[in-house]
Amino acid sequence: IFFNVELWKQWYQRRVRGFFLSDRNIGIENSESTDDTASTPRFIRYASSMTLSVTIVEERDGNIRVPLLRIRYQDVLTDTIEEKVSMTLKVEYSKAGERLEEDLGIAVGVVGFLGLVYALIKTVGYRRRNNIIEDCSCRTIGCFVLFLCAGLGGLFFWIVAGTSWYYLCIYKGQQAVSVFLPLDDGPFRAVLVSCFVLTLIHRLHFLFASTNYDIFFVDWEKPKGKFIPSSTSTKSEETLTSVSIWRTYFLANEWNELHTIRKINPVFQYMAFLFFTEYVGLRYLATSQPDAFTDTSKVDYVSEYNVILRVGLAFGVMFIIWILQRFYNFLHERFISDQVQMYIDLCSISNISVVILSDNVYGYYIHGRAVHGHADADMAEIVTSLKREEDNLCSKRGLGTDTDQQTFDMVIPILLRTNYNRITYPLVSRDISSQRNAKSETDKQIQAYCHINRLFASFIDQSLDDIDYIIGDKLFLEKVLDMEIREPPPAKGILYNDEGQSFEKVLYYGNEWLLFTWDVLLLVMLDYSTQHFTFAVLITWFINEVILKKISAWRCQKNVGDKALIDERFLL
Repeated sequence: IFFNVELWKQWYQRRVRGFFLSDRNIGIENSESTDDTASTPRFIRYASSMTLSVTIVEERDGNIRVPLLRIRYQDVLTDTIEEKVSMTLKVEYSKAGERLEEDLGIAVGVVGFLGLVYALIKTVGYRRRNNIIEDCSCRTIGCFVLFLCAGLGGLFFWIVAGTSWYYLCIYKGQQAVSVFLPLDDGPFRAVLVSCFVLTLIHRLHFLFASTNYDIFFVDWEKPKGKFIPSSTSTKSEETLTSVSIWRTYFLANEWNELHTIRKINPVFQYMAFLFFTEYVGLRYLATSQPDAFTDTSKVDYVSEYNVILRVGLAFGVMFIIWILQRFYNFLHERFISDQVQMYIDLCSISNISVVILSDNVYGYYIHGRAVHGHADADMAEIVTSLKREEDNLCSKRGLGTDTDQQTFDMVIPILLRTNYNRITYPLVSRDISSQRNAKSETDKQIQAYCHINRLFASFIDQSLDDIDYIIGDKLFLEKVLDMEIREPPPAKGILYNDEGQSFEKVLYYGNEWLLFTWDVLLLVMLDYSTQHFTFAVLITWFINEVILKKISAWRCQKNVGDKALIDERFLL
């Protein structure tokens, strides 16, 4: 049988001025018969669904084109005529010239180029900070892909947020008809899912990178010179007083606690979100009807939720609460207490510096050398030392001369990294790690700790013959690109004055924006699947605060124990 598809399409999509709701004559097999049974229709054709499309004219407010009614017919047998049949009526509103798919395609193309540039810049910086000489290696390609995911995820977030906020604000706030919700939100859903997947990769990469860096606590404390004779020994057999390790254990535990502290309170964030969306009723702003309301008792009809409006509502409420918490955090840090600065002060009181190597030859340095010379003292001596410092009767805490600068970005010499690896390599090899509890291996670990402490202390004191450093400021372009452009002098490193607290980048505290975007996208995707804000918030809290936070804290504790050569039994 020959079937003309094009002719069928023209017939099926033809436009007429009249229509019928039901037709029983079409089901009569023999209309010429006079028999009553023969005139009974075998089936009845009825309109099962009707869609009325209304298109507004863009040039003139309030004017519309001729409405188009699309009808889909269905046949029902007369044997089942006593059963109820369903008929649906749907009204669609659109605006002439509105093309969400094309606009999203242009936006994705533009941000895709920007993400590619961002990934290239970050990859070049990564190669310099890790002293990678090969032109193209699997490690470089892998890092480029990760940076590309991070850049695209952040840019896609603004596309999704901007699009959803636009429709939420304009559609719900319009006085005259000017904007309609897109009939096809498939492109928006695709961008949203892509943004979530890219941010998920970025979040997992941060989980690995923030718990896999090198860290060491440099103890500046020296024996006080007291001699403790043994009960049966002569004066010639007396030994020097040892330096207590408890200060190092205390700072290591404080570092582990600082690792998962955020600039906001996540529990308050989730509770406030539920309060405004569920109790206040802001969730009804995400309905498809154009009027805005929060109380269903004042309206006669509540339409179904729209995906774009619901995403915009979640983004908007979460972002406003987050901004308010950040503002409170700024005031708290400014006038009450700054937890990161308190840790730096604690390093100075403890006479311990912290060396953090996030890359092969790049990292951060917290100068904690006590201006009083020692920290193993009783309460009276510590109070006296702090009083002298308060009255400016001693030198300042900074590394340089007459400065308070204690935090630095640093590029260390290759030779220093080589010596560090030479000391630590036997301890991280599989053969030795499997015998970590053996007494001989414990002695090697203690010996390596002492060697690394002397190595970093000598480097900071500039007492090594072939390894040195200079102190300087980063160029403006280096700050913008977050990449070191200048090559350090031969056999020398550079300690860049830190205007803020750059070592926060390895902590939750310095990655608040990433954590916020991850929270919002996870919440939105869970709500997208369940259409229930309360359930989505509970699952989001469980994943972030119970699973990911616990994993991050556990990995950080293990990393500090392995890299700082501290017995994990003393890490709480």
